[in-house]
Amino acid sequence: MLTPGTDVDYTYPKELKQEIEAIEPYILDVFWQTFSDSSSEAFLRRLIEFEKQKVRISRELYEREAWDLFISVFVGTDRIQHALWPVIAGIIDAKTLEPRWEALKPLVREYFSIVDDAVGWLLDKAGDEKAIFVMSDHGFGPLDRKFYVNRWLHDQGWLAFDERMARTQRTKALVKLLLKKILLRIPGLGKIATSKMTRPMKGRMKAYQFLDIIDWDKTTAYGVSNTEQGIYINLKGREPNGIIEPGEEYQRVCKQVADALKQVVDPQDGKSIVSHAYSRDELYSGPHAGESPDIIFFLRDGAYLADVKLHPKPFGPTSWTTGRGTHRLDGTFIAYGPNVKPQSGIRTSIADLVPCILYQLGMAIPDNLDGKLPLDVFDKEFVTANPPSYRTAESSEREGKQGDMDEDEQALVFERLKGLGYL
Repeated sequence: MLTPGTDVDYTYPKELKQEIEAIEPYILDVFWQTFSDSSSEAFLRRLIEFEKQKVRISRELYEREAWDLFISVFVGTDRIQHALWPVIAGIIDAKTLEPRWEALKPLVREYFSIVDDAVGWLLDKAGDEKAIFVMSDHGFGPLDRKFYVNRWLHDQGWLAFDERMARTQRTKALVKLLLKKILLRIPGLGKIATSKMTRPMKGRMKAYQFLDIIDWDKTTAYGVSNTEQGIYINLKGREPNGIIEPGEEYQRVCKQVADALKQVVDPQDGKSIVSHAYSRDELYSGPHAGESPDIIFFLRDGAYLADVKLHPKPFGPTSWTTGRGTHRLDGTFIAYGPNVKPQSGIRTSIADLVPCILYQLGMAIPDNLDGKLPLDVFDKEFVTANPPSYRTAESSEREGKQGDMDEDEQALVFERLKGLGYL
């Protein structure tokens, strides 16, 4: 997802790239947003091709070494659930769907069979002597509606912008999107179209063009990223044109906005949309906590998505681009192996996976990890015979150097992240 393209060194060691591409062109990822409702079958066929390739490469790499730790990632399960949740739900519930969705069921089943076979192959290779951990980074469920948070803030009098300029900007964005889709279909122009037509990433205040037409001297609060599902206060000393004083006024405004948010109902059904609303300090800590939104919320347990665009109305339908499915807080954790206690219902965090793996490998666990070792996962006798050991972390700073990207490569990654909703 963060790799600009196959023309850069995307493997470690570098020589592995040459080995892969000597057999076939490597598929980095399959993003459903580059397809459409009318090309959903093509999306599925490409996703199947993508996952088959990943499985072939994983199997070959597994057979090469006597691994201490082997990790295989199936990212296509995320892409297919975003794009085609109604089809998946129809299969699970044994429901007959409208013809366009019903026709896709065989390909959806084929995709998940590929993943299922891959996991089965890894289980067979592990045998009875090796432990296997399966974890998803989130769950999934339907995406029913969108809530345009900046439009709501505007309607409440907390965000000011020029309506005429907003309409002009929406028209330009639509034309730009159509032009980009055309260029992406022309061989050799895809990268140029993305890099030259993407707004450079220079901090959250420059991520979207709509931020340029906000009247910051009259704005109290704003949203800037769909993935954050949050609201920032226009704070003095932090935002370039902040108007809210830190301290008592900031706390009062945060509470006022959060309380109003909890009262929002969708006129379509008259029901509240906010499942949870938190202040930043309730959720985050550490040196980068100040970069998070001031208010973080969850809408209909994930069935509604907060969109930051300056839409004419506060609510709207989903589309192929937004997806018909999206993330849920609860994911999956499965542990299997000789030292694992047979049971169900264990509650873990995604951050617990690292200490779990380190413990299974007999390694000391650094004391600066966010995750905790879930000892209940393991047999009592094994834990007694192998008490966990901990060590003082040498540094909490990120080690190593991130790969340098030029401006065109940054634009490609930035556009991809925006398309996925991460920015």
